[in-house]
This record gives sequence, C-alpha cells and structure tokens, in this order.
Amino acid sequence: MANHSCDYNCAGVFDGMKLQLRTIKDVKEGEECTISYVDVINPAKERQAKLEEEYHFTCKCVKCVEEINASGPVDDGSGELELQDCAKVLQLCGPYLKPMDSSSSIPVNHYLLVRVRHRALIAYMDLQEWEKAAEIGQLITEHYR
Repeated sequence: MANHSCDYNCAGVFDGMKLQLRTIKDVKEGEECTISYVDVINPAKERQAKLEEEYHFTCKCVKCVEEINASGPVDDGSGELELQDCAKVLQLCGPYLKPMDSSSSIPVNHYLLVRVRHRALIAYMDLQEWEKAAEIGQLITEHYR
C-alpha cells in the first residue's frame, strides 16, 4: 500500500482484482510514491478532518500546510442548497457553468466551484438535458487533472 499525500504523485488503478500503482507526475529517484486517501478538491481542513476520522492521522504535506497558512476560507453563503427546484439551481449556478478565466474572482480550482458545478450537473440530469450535463461534467473533470 502507498502512503497518503494531498500532493500525490501516483494513482491506484484496478485491473480486475489487481491494484496497479501508476505515476501521474515525474517521480525523482528516492522520492516516495504517494496516493491521496481523500478528495483533494476539498479544503485542507475538510481533508484533514476526514483523514483524522478515518485513518487517525493529520496530513502535514506541503499542500495542506500552504492552504492552512494562506488567507482565510471563502464563505460559501448560506449553506447547503436543496435541489428541489432545478431551474432555480441553474439560475443561481449560471455564472459558474462556463470555463473560468484569469479575470475571475474565484480561482479556477476552488472547491466551491466544483460543488456549484456538481449541483448544476445533477439539476441538468434531473431535467434530462444530457448535452448540458455532459458539458458540465467535462468542466468538473478539469478540476481533477
């Protein structure tokens, strides 16, 4: 098994019953091969809480330390949004459903952007608007590259 890092350099891929470890970044000689045990799109405090709860350790990787020492978290508003009214969800998510550019006030890899897009994806699927759902799905995958 591989150790955890939020700034991981490998990914586990199943081939039937076998788990293969594949590098996703250049790994220098002597460097440890690591994977992430949690979703690295989430903020450091959420990642650390999950790691503490499930694996009983606190991550001290460079990514976590830098995020925690950076400016305070962005307020995501009034909390969770119920997905009862798909049209309302899409209206609220509208500005965030297109690729972001450098002039945006929200960083392109911000975890809240992923959450907004995920809610829009669910709304489009509920409305059976498959082409729009596919477009949003493609934007979401960009966060994980």
